[in-house]
Amino acid sequence: MLDLKIPCTTLTHMDAVISLNQVLYISLAYQKKVPKIIMQTALDEYVSKITGSLESLEILFAQFGFMRVDSGVMVNLHHFSHFEKDGYSQLFCFAGSDKKVVCSRAGYAKVKHAIENTT
Repeated sequence: MLDLKIPCTTLTHMDAVISLNQVLYISLAYQKKVPKIIMQTALDEYVSKITGSLESLEILFAQFGFMRVDSGVMVNLHHFSHFEKDGYSQLFCFAGSDKKVVCSRAGYAKVKHAIENTT
């Protein structure tokens, strides 16, 4: 499996380098009106030192198994466990973790199709 090392900072502003394979999902957050790329692993959350739009990261990280499930979230398909219904929403659930991400209707359909075609 391809991997990439990502320079990041921890939430306590310590420098770190994480493996992209460890990342469950990537989200976009705004801190003081400045967009930040947040990388969530099973244990910790990191702020990526890689800058750019989520659209550009989506293109770059597609080869590593990432796919967008909502306007501000990309998931790592290699960590997929199952989908869970929550009211009107579909949740993407991660293997070996209690973390879940809400999928848009279009994102759910796209990811479900991708998963069905790889199994």
